[in-house]
Amino acid sequence: MAKNDSPVISNVKSPKKARDISPERAERFKDWLEDIPNTELTDWERLPDFDLYMDQVLTMMDRQLAFYGRNTDERLLTQAMVNNYTKDGLLPRATGKKYSRGHLALLSILCSLKPVLSISDLSVLLDNARDGHEDRELYDYFRKAHGEAVACVRDLLLPRVSELAGSETEPGSGASAEKELRRKSLTMTALNLAVDARVRVMMAQKIIDMLGKNE
Repeated sequence: MAKNDSPVISNVKSPKKARDISPERAERFKDWLEDIPNTELTDWERLPDFDLYMDQVLTMMDRQLAFYGRNTDERLLTQAMVNNYTKDGLLPRATGKKYSRGHLALLSILCSLKPVLSISDLSVLLDNARDGHEDRELYDYFRKAHGEAVACVRDLLLPRVSELAGSETEPGSGASAEKELRRKSLTMTALNLAVDARVRVMMAQKIIDMLGKNE
């Protein structure tokens, strides 16, 4: 049975002090939300159809996963991580130090799910998901599920953020109250998303526990 060791999710350069949600900052967030469809995971046919060396893999994955990063210098995949995935049996060994399209697809899935599932949980999940399926089938399914999840949250957030982006407040007592309402609205939205994510991860872990048990 897979050990259900919950991963440690670290906040990268999380702001230490509360900030005003100005229209300008809301506008930048709105632009990012609107651009998400243009930064989705690369479809299978557009992944390189020739094998890559490690440095090429890391460069490719930096582009592939860039929208996950909270800052521009964050590395979502390193050589050590690739080696560990191989050692743990999550990733097939490279052939002649070269990685195939299938490796890139699996690395995309692993890097996407690593912040929410432990290595042992990922091992059980991928073992079951790959059973009887080609890497392309799994990657296509993952891309579809990922795109639908992103679109759902994007559609939830975009109207609220657009409203903030278009709201200008004049100096005065009312301006301070409106700024506080902006902050509270997005704070509660972030809290709701975090609670929803935690519950969904918990349910995924329970299913993975069943999949990993030998009756």
